[in-house]
Amino acid sequence: MSELDTIVEAIVKALDAKKATAIAVFDVEGNNALTDRVVVVSANNEVHCRALMEAMQSLSKEDEFKNSDELFKPARVSGSPDSGWLVVDLNSVLVHILTVDMRAHYDLDSIYEKRASSVEHI
Repeated sequence: MSELDTIVEAIVKALDAKKATAIAVFDVEGNNALTDRVVVVSANNEVHCRALMEAMQSLSKEDEFKNSDELFKPARVSGSPDSGWLVVDLNSVLVHILTVDMRAHYDLDSIYEKRASSVEHI
């Protein structure tokens, strides 16, 4: 298992522990200059968005990933939980946290599916 796969597995595990739903992992390596993997998850509401964001921020500070070179950096967050859509940039992994309504409206899954070499739904 590569270091990137280990990181993605930890991200999925942390999101699942906080009850994120419809977790999808898109492998966009080579098809996207910004990142190698994209994770899209649904949150029940804005409070749940905040909890998922905080889980990503906590994960990025864990000792296991502090020395992972360029693959995994401390979380940079765009958006706010109140908006229903947050983007957490962890360098090699980009995590979109959306409320169910926002996810249905923007349909990021179909956009990333067209660019991904593989898709995993969890």
